[in-house]
Amino acid sequence: MKHRNPTDFKVEMHWHFYGECGISISATKYPDDPGTERMHFHDFHELVVVMEGTGRHVLESGSYPLFKGSVFLVPPGIVHGYSDFRNCELVNVLFFPEQLLFSWEKLLTIPGIPGLLDEPFRLRPRELEEVRPLLLSMRNERREKKPDFELAMNADFLQLLFALSRFCNNSPNPRPRGVPRLNNILAFLNEHLADASIQVADIAEKNGMTLKTMERLFRKNTGLPPGAFLASLRLERAAELLRNNSELSVTEVAFHCGFSDSAYFSRAFRKKYAESPREYRKKYAASAPPPRRKHPESDL
Repeated sequence: MKHRNPTDFKVEMHWHFYGECGISISATKYPDDPGTERMHFHDFHELVVVMEGTGRHVLESGSYPLFKGSVFLVPPGIVHGYSDFRNCELVNVLFFPEQLLFSWEKLLTIPGIPGLLDEPFRLRPRELEEVRPLLLSMRNERREKKPDFELAMNADFLQLLFALSRFCNNSPNPRPRGVPRLNNILAFLNEHLADASIQVADIAEKNGMTLKTMERLFRKNTGLPPGAFLASLRLERAAELLRNNSELSVTEVAFHCGFSDSAYFSRAFRKKYAESPREYRKKYAASAPPPRRKHPESDL
């Protein structure tokens, strides 16, 4: 990433966030203004939906037009701004993937989600009206801050991502070539998650690309380099096994998730979850609900 002088750009940090849900939301109306909003960057991801009007999104590498229904993602550290607003209203969903109440890494393995995050696209009028209630619900939860607002905002955000993913993949605009390549790599990672010998260079070679190309692909779509993404995916899988499979020892869980050294696994797990694997398992075992009765499936 290019070196930045702190005096050159406005820096936005954590001030939008409340609680530990990792999500916030803001809406801003811009009247007709041919000027440029000061260039800035931030330490969170920003998903932007244009609700009304037009404008331009300005990056260091150039700019592109915005219309009602435009959707795009701004990863952390990307310098950007806006210009040429014409009665424009932006809704910004701000989030930290590591603080979400669902697995961001696992979400990125679902076909369609990486495509949503790769390039800007535009919602049809009907599609924009379908996502509006989710955005309004997130805004209201943030304002009211009821005891369960963190869970509610995560649930709304997850629904929003799935809705946008489906709309994006049904878009008549052609999608960039990088998206199916990333989907292939993510499928490969899930298939070989338990293989501790697999290296990032092997992943690139088996998927027919250079290490540098794969690095760019991952950073652009996930905000992480491939090695860090793989490690996080393995830890997410380990957490799932610790919650749901009491028959496996901690060492066995580590081996099932591609960690050949259980001591290293425990250190990495504590760094991500702020507690040891045994503490994590004990906490979830204590809070586990009693087995539910099975009911016949409905026709729905």
